[in-house]
Amino acid sequence: MRIVGEEFDDLVARRIQEWQLTQRRRGEMPASTQEAMRRVVTLSRELGSGGSDTARHLHEATGWEIWDRRIVEEIARSAQVRMRMVESVDERAYSEIVAMVDELLGERMEQAGYRRHLAEVVLTIARLGDAIIIGRGTNWLLPDALNVRIIAPMKQRVERVALREGISESEAERLCRRSDRERAEFVRALFDKAIDDLTGYDLVINTQHLEPQAAAAVILAAVPQRFG
Repeated sequence: MRIVGEEFDDLVARRIQEWQLTQRRRGEMPASTQEAMRRVVTLSRELGSGGSDTARHLHEATGWEIWDRRIVEEIARSAQVRMRMVESVDERAYSEIVAMVDELLGERMEQAGYRRHLAEVVLTIARLGDAIIIGRGTNWLLPDALNVRIIAPMKQRVERVALREGISESEAERLCRRSDRERAEFVRALFDKAIDDLTGYDLVINTQHLEPQAAAAVILAAVPQRFG
């Protein structure tokens, strides 16, 4: 089921409220506990690879919040919502986030308002931790996260998309190729990186023979080694 209009706006508002409540609770914890909980998984995925279902299974196994592309984009585009989120962290954390954005994006991105706002949102989510962030090239913003790429052969992707959307395989292939092109262009424009540059990922999982639950188990097995 697709979420649209006011229903989606309500979803974003609820996620911000939940985030702020969690932030307050974390603030009452010892600093060492807070640091240990700053675990983040980024998921870059091809359309039809099962990445979203993998994220759902990972959430069920860990309880970590899922921040999908649409929610992150909506927060980044809304100045009021974004500031509610960013200002909820303490002053030192906010200063660190701003400094990291400056370092990551540099002067050449000063006029790219949405891109800068997107970086602020992603880094703020990561500051709290225990998060699964889907898409938007977030692996290039968060080198200390567990960065995962989910892929599959085009044949399997087309079959899955056709079945899920109730469309022909030729139309599904067109959607997959358009998605590949648009996602690659976004990452190239923002980070000057190739989305399939494997040095940007800790794990690359081919789901040709893996169900999403199995892919999530692979990621979960890597969490202790990545975060200690």
